[in-house]
Amino acid sequence: MNKSNYLAIGIIILAVIVGFILYPHLPDKVPSHWSAAGNVNGYSSPLIAVLLMPIISLVIFALLYFLPKLDPLRNNVDSFRKYYDGFLLMFVLFFFYVHLLILLFGVGYKFNFIAFLIPCFFFLFLYIGVMLKHTKRNYFIGIRTPWALQDDLNWEKTHTLGSKLFVIASFIGLLGLIFQKIAFLFIVVPIILSMIAVFVYSYVIYKKKIKNN
Repeated sequence: MNKSNYLAIGIIILAVIVGFILYPHLPDKVPSHWSAAGNVNGYSSPLIAVLLMPIISLVIFALLYFLPKLDPLRNNVDSFRKYYDGFLLMFVLFFFYVHLLILLFGVGYKFNFIAFLIPCFFFLFLYIGVMLKHTKRNYFIGIRTPWALQDDLNWEKTHTLGSKLFVIASFIGLLGLIFQKIAFLFIVVPIILSMIAVFVYSYVIYKKKIKNN
């Protein structure tokens, strides 16, 4: 583990500490789920509100940390490890931020939950875009189309496009701050379209290679 990993674990621990500090101030039913329009449509117990996000963070962090070690191409992962470790940290920070929003809403602060999530999605997608540009071929991280997994050039071209599209999608998501009633669409739709585009692009590259051979 490196400093970035230890920092991520420290943030998870901090999330638990903050949760239990605010625990006495939480109501019996804590708002924990919101509709795409930003309306509360689900509740949880105070204990669940305090522990759920830290537990999810810890499980996902552990999976993302250990899975690459099983990869036959793990040497490729090591070549962009600093970007990947940054992604782990960003992911933990994302859940920590959501955790804080839930707790603050629970203790009485009222705000548009979806609107407050938009900046967080922006930074997460933006960083993913940066990471994709440096990602080398492997079986666990990146845009793993069947054709990219077989060919380094296909992988590189697919991820170069994917990097650009994720960066663009992150900025489009910010429009949700203006059109808050349909903010969810500005976050989700560009990402879905980006994934479809890179999938098709990877296949086109594959077909061209087959044709030229």
